[in-house]
Order: sequence, then C-alpha cells, then structure tokens
Amino acid sequence: MGAIDVRPVEPIEPVRVESQMLGPSLTLEVTGELDLGTVGGFVDQALTAIGASTWDVRIGLAGVGFLDSSGLKALIQVRDHVTANGGTVSVCNPADRVREVLELSGIVGVIPIE
Repeated sequence: MGAIDVRPVEPIEPVRVESQMLGPSLTLEVTGELDLGTVGGFVDQALTAIGASTWDVRIGLAGVGFLDSSGLKALIQVRDHVTANGGTVSVCNPADRVREVLELSGIVGVIPIE
C-alpha cells in the first residue's frame, strides 16, 4: 500500500467589486473568478453598491478570468434586482474565454454585452 499524497487546498481568492459612477451609470469593475466559491461575495458587494437605486449598471468583466454556471446565475440575480428597481444591466469588456461562456449560455439575450 502506497503513501497518500496530501496536498493543501489553495485558498479561494475573493472576488472584488469596485464601483464608480460615470454619468447616469454605475460601473462595477469585477476582479477575480466568478464561480461557486466566490459568487456570494460578488452578489453581496454588487447589491450593496447598487442599493435601491434606479441606475443603469455596467458590469465590467475585464478582470474576470473564469466564469461558471454559478457566475451566470449571480449575474442574473444582479440583473433581476436592478430591473425590479427600473434600471438596466449590461456587461462590458469580458475576456475572450468569459465572452464565450456568456454567448454559449444565451445570457446575452437578457444581459447585453457592450
């Protein structure tokens, strides 16, 4: 019987959301990965920045290197919150891999890419 190779689990890098008002729009620049381990932090930070406003929200994904189905669901959660308050949501500057996931999933039908 051989020895078991035990490797430490790498900690999940927290996602960061920085907000900035640009004219009538709120831009949320996201950095990190949007996956099962990080989407809770993304949604919390995004909804805190948005509040109950009726702003148009642009979600910048240039700093996102990975997006899975839980990340897609989180984007829909943010969109639902914003549209319930009368605003709109779009995604801007996704990396090629992230853009491909967005397009293949069909989410671009409800959250346009700028």
